[in-house]
Amino acid sequence: MTKHVGDQTQAGDGVERDALSVVCRREGATGVVTLSGDLDLAGGDAVEAAVVALLADGVNDVSVQATGVTFIDSSGLGGVLAARATVCDAGGEFHFGPMTGTVARVIDLAGVRDLLGPPAA
Repeated sequence: MTKHVGDQTQAGDGVERDALSVVCRREGATGVVTLSGDLDLAGGDAVEAAVVALLADGVNDVSVQATGVTFIDSSGLGGVLAARATVCDAGGEFHFGPMTGTVARVIDLAGVRDLLGPPAA
């Protein structure tokens, strides 16, 4: 399943942003969500929706990989944290990474490294 959220759009700061690509696959009992592009408000919702779909498909553990994320804001990070909460509430395990240095910096600035895992790959 591949989901593209938006196209190249002009953000409020005048900078063009790339659409987020969300690709989900299943590896046994683990669901893998691979992200690339810009993780913002729409992207955060898409990550959470992808995780919910994987859980509904019987996945116990979810790994979100963000090596292709070029931009992340607080809304995108909020979506990742909501996805993590959904998995944990369902009794599963949530893994976040590998990730880009950009994503790692935002996680560190937000103070949620202990929730989202190891440093950038």
